[in-house]
Amino acid sequence: MSLKFPVSLVGKRASAEYIQPTDTFVYDANDNVLDSINGNIPNEWKRSDPNVFKVEIGSSCSLIGIDAFRGIPNLTIRYPEGDNNFTLPENVTDVNYRGFQGCGYIGTLFIPHLNSPRLRSGAFRYSAFSRIEFWGNRVQAIESGAFLNLSNIDGFIHVPVNAVGFAASYDGLTVVYDLPAI
Repeated sequence: MSLKFPVSLVGKRASAEYIQPTDTFVYDANDNVLDSINGNIPNEWKRSDPNVFKVEIGSSCSLIGIDAFRGIPNLTIRYPEGDNNFTLPENVTDVNYRGFQGCGYIGTLFIPHLNSPRLRSGAFRYSAFSRIEFWGNRVQAIESGAFLNLSNIDGFIHVPVNAVGFAASYDGLTVVYDLPAI
């Protein structure tokens, strides 16, 4: 029995390094691709879709549309593979109104941007994050209501000790400067 591989894979080696795709993909509970899109994620793209469990945000996406993933209780972000955080890739500069509202992921919301993205009102409202970490040293804009009514949060937004531009609190969450300097 011989194995046949697509020509594009012949001679390629597996890599442990995560390579972010250009397109954005959504997956079901068994990691099967349900849909993909190139560019920004449009308004209501997968709103309340019970089949969506993971999203892998591609490098072509800088904006998450209004209600794009609203109401998906089990949603996780696949970036990088094996990462147990809900990580927004650095190319995302704007999470629009209610973009991830009601997502039930319990874990850390990790924002690794040098300059944080603009987070619109309701961006993560009613989500189940237990911790929020900004790994940038400057904030762009966090609108009132972006983090309203998070059910499992530790009560803080964690930022680097040298971060500037953050308010004292957002939606009742105190900003603490306890992450290493950038």
